[in-house]
Amino acid sequence: MSLSLYCRECGWFASDTTQLENHWKYIHHGFRQPPPNITQEAFNTMPNWSLHKQAHTCPVCLDHHPQMVGLAHHISSNHPLRNCFQPTTHTSQPLLDRWVNILHACFGTKIANTIIKGIKHRKCPECRRLFKSTQECAIHIFKEHFKTRQQIMDSEAYTNWARYVNFVNPGILPAMEKEHFALENKPPRFVIHRQPDVEVQIDSPVMLQQLLSKKLHEELISHI
Repeated sequence: MSLSLYCRECGWFASDTTQLENHWKYIHHGFRQPPPNITQEAFNTMPNWSLHKQAHTCPVCLDHHPQMVGLAHHISSNHPLRNCFQPTTHTSQPLLDRWVNILHACFGTKIANTIIKGIKHRKCPECRRLFKSTQECAIHIFKEHFKTRQQIMDSEAYTNWARYVNFVNPGILPAMEKEHFALENKPPRFVIHRQPDVEVQIDSPVMLQQLLSKKLHEELISHI
């Protein structure tokens, strides 16, 4: 299987360069696909790749995408289905169907269909509101629905949503949870009243002790 004789838009091998040139001329209206970012050695091992790796690989560019959301958007934006009325469309339906079948085998029918639609990661599991990105949706969830980490752990709807997000957009949600709920682990703030209606907030017991010592010293000096 020579990569130089492979049409990545169709998933088809030509027998020689002349046949490939004619294929590009008559099927793709003279369009020549750019060189791939994959070596011949890696191309030869593609049939032995795991389903997960194949699912994360663009079937046309043969580039690996760590996030399924980004890959689905990339395919829909850059590889539209071939249409005889639109010469700029080149990707064949069987090639994309093959990738969709890999998604179904890897993630299951329900998740695969949602990946293709590309909306569940942007939809709040509580109020069903749709956002532009996963990040905006997560911020909304943390601010409007769950104030503590324990609340999200007890929510089955959030757990299912987070499991899906981690499938298609790994790494983003745990980092946002850690950042948002980091305030829960901060030490308590100590409050003292130095004057009526004047409140001073201290972030550590050491600072509190120093301030109280200073206050006591001032009171002793005032009585001398």
